[in-house]
Formats: sequence, structure tokens, C-alpha cells
Amino acid sequence: MRKQTIKSKVSVRTVICALLIIIGISSFSSMRVNATTVSYDSPSFSSLTPHASISITSDIELEAFPGLGTAEDPYVIEGYNITTTDNNGIYIAGTTKYFTIRNCYVEAKDNGIYIYAAANGTTKIINNACNNNEVNNIYIRFSHYSVVVDNLCENSGNGINLDYSEYSTIVNNTCNNNIKGIYLDHASFSVIQDNECNNNSNQGIYSLWSGNSTIYNNTCNYNLWEGIYLDQSSDFSTIANNTCNNNIQDSIKLCSSSYCFVINNTCYNNSRGIYVLYSEYSTIANNTFTNSFEGVFMDQSSHNIVADNICIDNDQRGIFLWFTSNSIVTENTCNNNGDDGIAITYSDNTTISNNTCNYNDADGINLRYSDFSTLKGNICNSNTGYEGINIEISNNSTISYNTCNNNLKDGIELEESVNGSIYNNICFDNGWYGIEAKESGNASISENTCNFNGWEGIVIDYSDNAFVTNNTCSYNHYAGIYVGYTYSSTIYNNICENNQNGIQLWYSHFQNITYNILRDNMEHGVAIDSSSDNNSLHHNNFVNNYQGTSSQARDSGSNNLWYDTEKLEGNYWSDWSGIGSYAIDGSVGAVDLYPLNEPTVYLGPPVIIDVINSPVSATELDTIEIEARVTSPYGVQTVSLHYRVNGGTWIEVSMSLVSGDLYSCTIGTFAIDDFIEFYINATDVTIEHNIAINDNSGVYYSFTIIDSVVIPEFQSHSILILSTIVFLFSFVCLVIKKQRRK
Repeated sequence: MRKQTIKSKVSVRTVICALLIIIGISSFSSMRVNATTVSYDSPSFSSLTPHASISITSDIELEAFPGLGTAEDPYVIEGYNITTTDNNGIYIAGTTKYFTIRNCYVEAKDNGIYIYAAANGTTKIINNACNNNEVNNIYIRFSHYSVVVDNLCENSGNGINLDYSEYSTIVNNTCNNNIKGIYLDHASFSVIQDNECNNNSNQGIYSLWSGNSTIYNNTCNYNLWEGIYLDQSSDFSTIANNTCNNNIQDSIKLCSSSYCFVINNTCYNNSRGIYVLYSEYSTIANNTFTNSFEGVFMDQSSHNIVADNICIDNDQRGIFLWFTSNSIVTENTCNNNGDDGIAITYSDNTTISNNTCNYNDADGINLRYSDFSTLKGNICNSNTGYEGINIEISNNSTISYNTCNNNLKDGIELEESVNGSIYNNICFDNGWYGIEAKESGNASISENTCNFNGWEGIVIDYSDNAFVTNNTCSYNHYAGIYVGYTYSSTIYNNICENNQNGIQLWYSHFQNITYNILRDNMEHGVAIDSSSDNNSLHHNNFVNNYQGTSSQARDSGSNNLWYDTEKLEGNYWSDWSGIGSYAIDGSVGAVDLYPLNEPTVYLGPPVIIDVINSPVSATELDTIEIEARVTSPYGVQTVSLHYRVNGGTWIEVSMSLVSGDLYSCTIGTFAIDDFIEFYINATDVTIEHNIAINDNSGVYYSFTIIDSVVIPEFQSHSILILSTIVFLFSFVCLVIKKQRRK
């Protein structure tokens, strides 16, 4: 019965799974059926009437066709197959009446349909097939407010050509395999929408001297030149929601066309996603430029905005500005490009903000020869070629609030760029340096966090008169701050912790190093190597830096002063005996003649670590010892345990110093099943009596009192296992005995 039940359950489950699979396949199949495209409804040859070419040069000649020539009842030329060797299949010129050409097939020598100087708004060309005309399939000249809808225009010089015909509408036409798909020449204020312009030997859509036009929701793929090209004062135009893929040159190009909007286009696998040349005050926003040679390329085009674009997986740069000043590049995603995520060259006064530039093969952001630029709020992580942000030969630049982590070399590099300001950046886990200023005089580097970098946190190299202040440089492999071959810099109020050396000087002179916190570095708080002289170091705070050395600093230079000569005040040394001077390691026998009794800056509250209770599994018979290690650079005044039983009132117990920094107290005994919670606080000896609390991140330390006579769980398990073994052994012996009797 049990086997049948299991078998029936398995069968039911099998049937259910099979049904789910069948339903899934059926749903997928129906989705594919629904996804089929609707074919173009071009005129059918079998339903068309053969007709000779048509030439109309007056309103009277239009009267040969049905209609009244009004907007409500236009003359209609319809249903003809016009295949001719004449220059024009249908030619209408100089008319004032309304007319419509629809549902015709037109093939001629030069132009399929040619409209010349028709009155404004009188022309409609709808649902015709115009193929194999040498010059234009549809040609409209000096005829404003014309409408061209639902036509098939292939294998010609131009699929559709608007020439000096403004305010016209070209919608839902197919213009493939021409030289140009759609050509606007002096056709301003026109609307080009929902057209298909593919496989043309020049452009899909080309606009020349046609400003204020709207090019919307077109498909321009596989053209030998550009997908869409605005040329020569096609100003104030909008290119939006188009798809431009697999074009040999640029998907979209602006040349000498300013004040344009290029928005929400998708451009894949082109030479460039967009190329902007000699075009100012334009906005390139919310586009996707992927898998091209470059995503965005702006050349000699100032005052533009590049915003919210996706520029990923391009062979070279995601965004490249060349001689394009006073522009804004913001909120773009430029990842996984073959060169830089964003590159700005010879483009002064550029603002680069809030972009994401990760996993590029060169720099996240590269700025060259571009003075007075601002880089703010960018994320530049895991770039595999060089730096997160690289500033070269670009003076008076500001780099702030950026995150530059895990890059191959530096988080931020400032090279040959004077008067740079680098502040409030985060630079973690970079292969070389968090921040490097190289051959960059008068650099200001402040409020940055540079931790866990492969070499140094901050490097000042050949960069005189640097101002390095209020930075945190911790857990770097070598120095927190390194200064090499540099004169007259100020290093003030930085925190350098848990590095090999806190601050290191190499061939550097006349540095002013004051009010820094140098704590828990493996070798020295400050290390001055040979040929570094005339440096001044005072009012710094050296706390627990040495490991096996006799001093927290090393000086192998010359004429370096370890105290303020005016105030006769030196540095704070946590290991100073409190009497006399403080000896400093190194070959020159340097000393701090005036060590300080207290730190010069606030070093934080006491630190409470290694909290334990013993025994861990306490019974009702045990007293419990609570231990913790507590340190403070100012000295520890009090350490207290706070505990409560079963959620009751908190009880405070003073903890006593055992040795070194170990504090202890004893509590208990308690009843079986009592639940004990506790935390520890400590105060330092300052006037403020700074308080630290370790409450296990808010959940409290805790333990429960167990019964001393209860067999521990592991023992009961052992007894159970042993009993089972004995039983099985006895059973086997009994069976063997019975077999022998038989």
C-alpha cells in the first residue's frame, strides 16, 4: 500500500510537470506567432491600370481626374501602373488646387513623382510604389506643407527628396537601397517620422539647410554612410526615438547644425554612435550608443550637453570631446569600452559630473589640455588600463566627490597640471595610488579617503607647494602619504593609520607637517629618507606606530626640526616617558626636544575590543568573568560592565585593570535558565570624559545559565551512538550463534 501511494504521487507529479512543460511550449509558440510582422501594402500590379506618363502644368489639366480640387475633395490620381522611359513618371507643376496621388506604381528615367511649385498644402502622395528611378523616386520642390505617407521608394538616387519645401510631412515610408533614403534640402520645419531607410549607399536620412525639423521614430540601418545626418545650418532640429544600427560610418551626425536635440535614439554597431562637428548648444540625451568604434564624438563644438546616455562596449571611447569647450557631460554610463570611458581633450571649462565609467580598458575619465574643468560625483571603478580619473596638462581643474576604486593603477592622477583641487573623493583598492599629483604645482588635496591601495594612499611627486589636508589614508601597502622630489608643501591634519609608514619623505625639502594623526602604522608614523632636509614637523600625534623599533619616527635626512621653534612645542608621542626629549630613529640622531603631554587633535573615544565571558557555558554554580581590552591615547579613566537578568533592570559593575590594556570583573552566580545580557562602556581622562560603548552593535552580548547536572547534548549523542553499536553487535552475535546451531 505504501509503495502504491508513493507510485501514485510520483505519477501525479510527473503529469503535472509534463502539463507545465506543454503549457510553457504552447505559450512560447503563441508568442512567436504574435510577433510576426505586417507586410507592406504596396499597390498590386494586377489591380493597376497601365498608363503613360502624366504631365500637369495647370489646374485645368487636373480636372481630367476625379475630384473638385478642394481640401475636402481633392483631385485623385489613383490606381495606375506608369512604367516609362520618360524623364518623369508623374509631373505636376504650378498648380493651386488640392490633389492626391495614391496607389500607383511609378517607374521612369529620372523621377518617379515630381511635384514643382504646387501651392502650399495642396500635395498628398500616399501609398505608391516608386522604384528604379535614377534621380528621385519622389521629388517635391518649392511646394510647402506637402504630405508623403506610406510609400515604397527603392533603388533610386533619392528615395524621397524635399527641396525648398518647408513644413512638409514624411511619414511611414520605406526608402531602402537608394543613394539617400530621404533627402531634405532647405526643407525646414518638416516632420520625418516612422520611416524605414535601410541599405542606402549614402545616408538613411540627410538634412541640409533644413532647420527646426523633427526626425522621429525612423529606422536607419545598414547604410554605407550615416544613418541620419544634419548638415549646414539644420539648426533647432530634433532627432528622437530613431533606430540607427550597423551603419558603416556614423549612426547620427551633426555638422554645423546647432541648438539641436538628439534624444532617445538607439545606435548599435556603427563607426560612431553620434558625431557632432562644428555644432553648438545642442543636447545629446538618453541615447544608447553601443558596440561602435566610439559612442559620442564631439569635434570643435562648444556649449553642448551630453546627458543620460548609455555608451558601453565601444571599441574606443564611450564619449570623446575634442576642442569642445564649455560643455556638460553628465549622468552617462560609459562602461566596458576599449579605451577611455570619457575622454576630454583641448576642451576648456568642461563639466563632467555624475557619470559611471567602469571596466574600461584605459581610464575611466581622461582629461587632457582642458583647463578650468570640473569633475564631480563620478564613479570610476575597475578600469583595467590605467586610472579611474586621469588629469593631464589641464590647469585649474577641480576633482571632487568622485569614487575611484579598484583601478589598475591610480584612483586619481593629476599630471603636469597646476592649481588642481582634489577634494572629497573616495579612492580604495587601487593597484598603485589612491591619489597622485605628479609634476603638478600648487595642488590642493583635501578631505579625501584613500584606503587599501596597493602602494600609497596619496603621492606628491615633483609637485611643489602642495597643500594636503584633512585626508584619511589607511591600510595602504606602503605609505599613507608619500612626498618625493618636492619643495615647500603643507601636510596638515591628515589621518594615516595602519600603513607601513604614515608619512614618508624622499628627496623632499621645506615641508611643513603638522597636526596629523599617525596611528598604528607598521613601521613609523613619519619616515624621512636621505636627502630630505629642512623639513618642519610639530604638533603631530604619533600613536602606537612601531613594531620592534625604538621610536615611532625615522629621520635619515638633515636639518629637520621636530618642534615649533617659536612655541617650543613638539609632537605627541604615545610611548613618551613624560620626561626629557624623545629620540627619533635614523642616521642623524634627531630628537623632539619638546614632546607634548596630550594629543593636539581629538583622537576619538576609547576603543573597546575582545569582549568575552568565561566560562562560555556557565551553570548555576559558576561565577562569570567578563574581560575586555580598552585603549585610549588620552588614557583610560573608567571601564564599567552593565548587565541585566531576564530583561530586568540594568546593573553597573566597575571593571579593574588586570595588566596592559586588559580589564576584568566577576558577576554571578545565577539561577538555571537565567538569560544574561551585557555591554561595556569606558571613559578617557580628558576634561570632556569622552565615552565609548561596545554593545555588540546594539544586540548586546548574552549567555544563558544551564543546569550543571544535565548531560550535555554532545554526551547524550555519544551515549546513544554507543548504545546503538552495542545493540547491533549483540544482534549480530545472536544471529551467528543460531546459524551455528543449525
